[in-house]
Amino acid sequence: MNYHILDSLDLRAFDNREKDYGVHNYLETLGFVPDAVTLLECSVEQVHSYNGIIDNATVPYLWTCEREMPGGNVWSQRQLYGLVEELHKAGTKFFFGALAQPNIHDEYNTRAEWLMEHADEYDIFIMTRDGGSLRNSTGSINPLRRLPDGRYYEDVFLEDLIRYLEDFHMDGFLAGDGWCGLGVMLKDGDFHPDMIDQFETWSGIKVKGEKTSEQADFIWNDPGNRSLWMKFYAQRWASFFKKMKQGLEKHGKEFVSMDPWARGAVDAIYDYGVDYKLLSESGVGAVCIQAREENWGHRGGEWLYVWEAGEIVSFVTSRAYAPDLHLYWAIATCNAPEHWIAVKDMPNALERQSLSLPSTTFINEEGNYIRATEGLQFIFGTDLEKQDWKFLKDRWDIGFEEPILKTNGPVLVFSDAVYQYHLDRGERWELTAPGLRAIMAGASIHCAVNSKNLKKSNADGYVLVNPMGITNEEVEALLEKNRQGAGIVVIGNTDNEYLIRELGLKRAEAKEADCLCLDQKAIEKYWKGIDCDALACVKDGKFVEQVVSVKPVYNTRSRMEDKALFQAVDAQVLIGLQTEAGIYAGTTIRETGENTGLRMYVSRSYEWPKTLARWNFKFTMRSFAEELPDDVDRLNAHLMNRVCGNIAHASEGQIYQYEIHEDGTLHIGLGNMGNMFYGKPVLYVEDDICFHDDYAIQRYTPGGYIHFDTTLHTIKVEVPPLGSTHVKLKRK
Repeated sequence: MNYHILDSLDLRAFDNREKDYGVHNYLETLGFVPDAVTLLECSVEQVHSYNGIIDNATVPYLWTCEREMPGGNVWSQRQLYGLVEELHKAGTKFFFGALAQPNIHDEYNTRAEWLMEHADEYDIFIMTRDGGSLRNSTGSINPLRRLPDGRYYEDVFLEDLIRYLEDFHMDGFLAGDGWCGLGVMLKDGDFHPDMIDQFETWSGIKVKGEKTSEQADFIWNDPGNRSLWMKFYAQRWASFFKKMKQGLEKHGKEFVSMDPWARGAVDAIYDYGVDYKLLSESGVGAVCIQAREENWGHRGGEWLYVWEAGEIVSFVTSRAYAPDLHLYWAIATCNAPEHWIAVKDMPNALERQSLSLPSTTFINEEGNYIRATEGLQFIFGTDLEKQDWKFLKDRWDIGFEEPILKTNGPVLVFSDAVYQYHLDRGERWELTAPGLRAIMAGASIHCAVNSKNLKKSNADGYVLVNPMGITNEEVEALLEKNRQGAGIVVIGNTDNEYLIRELGLKRAEAKEADCLCLDQKAIEKYWKGIDCDALACVKDGKFVEQVVSVKPVYNTRSRMEDKALFQAVDAQVLIGLQTEAGIYAGTTIRETGENTGLRMYVSRSYEWPKTLARWNFKFTMRSFAEELPDDVDRLNAHLMNRVCGNIAHASEGQIYQYEIHEDGTLHIGLGNMGNMFYGKPVLYVEDDICFHDDYAIQRYTPGGYIHFDTTLHTIKVEVPPLGSTHVKLKRK
């Protein structure tokens, strides 16, 4: 395999009644040998309570069976040691993994008690902004804290961890939830007096307020102090990771970590004070991003950042920002103790993500397209059958191993200057929300590039999202690509006058938009047939509407996302924003020369929900439907694809495309995310492109999901509910 696998599980996967502890049978079920097996659902107490003796003493059942779910075997210390040795013989490593909280599960009436019993010595439970403690709720701890005796907890933990790993011959540590971003968001904690003291020492400022809530307000409600709080936590996490990495490495042990709760680079720093570049510089072996649409999204009702579209943005921008970071996809395969088995419950969604997320890319300093993710972490590797693993492995082999010579279409631009601009002001860079909404609407975004690497990039088009703080040098680098034929799209707001002028706009006093004004003739100039429901008819080499096609009735009511910021100077207004002061730029395109790419501006920019916090923002069917793209979103996405040189276009749903062979063969992925009905997109292509092949994994009938239709330049496709369909195209 050309990709790595960390198999997180509990010991129900094995059988201590067998001579080899069931290792052979388990690997036979998997059908492959993972890089490492990780006993993950543990607590720090497993290392702190270890007495240095490996004997027949019973390992607490909660440590070997997630949540103490019934049905597993009881293991002794000696048997656990033997299991590690048998896995080594089979050619894989064994990592110890822990969550930064004791296991507390009402359903199974279980709780890890050691930390509670030693709370006086290990007083590291998170304190929230109201002064409350998480000791008796989630039990979440803060590994960055100092103990009451003044020692840093990380020093004590590292010493005990190394002793435990050495004695059991384990190969490394996987830091689970809460070790890379706390179990609460930055705005909510940890506001314990020790963290306040550490912050004051680091920042040089005195935190005002007698009560914890007053101190929290002083820090978080002031943008300058909030910025310092974010930077302080980023430095603390970086020093923690560096200490862990160096300490474990001295003993030949590895260190990998889960992510800050499914956040990519721009959201991790704001929500959890985690800086991906600093993590990369710490030397951590890998960070596993939890792109878990199946359980966090469909089961938990979390907002769209955990869905495929959001994690595409997170994957590609995180690697564009931190190219040396080893990124793994923490995939939702199965968690029986939590009552979800994704591969059986939602095979369509899991197939869609298994082909999409591993094929995301970033452009490096040499101009090469590099996969954003290098492997997988299973959540979890227990309770699946052999046919389930084969189903997944067949799809991962395509997603991770199919060649990618070039990712076509719009490429997100990551700017370190824009990142720093928002960090210095204590603001979220609103990149994820507009990016994921564009993808859901049909923009074929599947790649990112750092502005420092533009010189050698050969992308067909570039997308800037809310580029506040972008430098003139970065703008000029983009314009040089534009002069060479690449398209440019700017979404949202910018303060760079050079960029505003080159888009054919001028800044105007911000106004409230009353309604939208669509210029259908101008739209059709850049995209003929975009309003057709079935773009399947070609006459004399031109697209024409079929009789059955209808134009959508655009909702011209303005939305809060329609930002009236600029007016057009010499840009063509496709969608105008009617205000009391006249027409503002909604969607515009500027042409500057025959061989120069188009320059597009979109005012509609979405934001991360203000109410979103861990566990208190949940979708209902109605609220989710309200988040789906409307016709204006779809229009903007299709125009974006047109400006950025897409080779293939879809009439509905999501699309991405990349070249897999030097002869120009393309992999086209068509998604149906968030739709309980079948999608019926028409895939239409340039004159010299034709259907080449389908993929065997979807060849359930002679035609698979591809219609038997010979209409020139078009391919009719069926896309299953929540699923995807995949096609190979080739130049004639």
